[in-house]
Amino acid sequence: MTNKEYNANETSAEDLLEDLLEIPAPMNMHHTARHYTVDTRPGQILRVREAPGFQGKEAGTKAAGEVLDVVGITDGWAELSDAAGYVMAKYLKEVGEW
Repeated sequence: MTNKEYNANETSAEDLLEDLLEIPAPMNMHHTARHYTVDTRPGQILRVREAPGFQGKEAGTKAAGEVLDVVGITDGWAELSDAAGYVMAKYLKEVGEW
């Protein structure tokens, strides 16, 4: 899609909709907030990081079986809804929407 200027008197709703449909959706993004449990072996912890990735400073931990509210998953990192940070998504098991 190119940057266009639209004149309300000359542009139809169909033309606007057609241009909007050309906007690509973000890749590798889970958009619905959902509940997940920490799926590690008993006694193991899952590190919470301030930013996605191993470079993010550790901000806490979550225990096996703990329920987390996740607002999105991008590039393998799950963003927690309570602004606590990010965890590796491969250690989560989805249990449903909220």
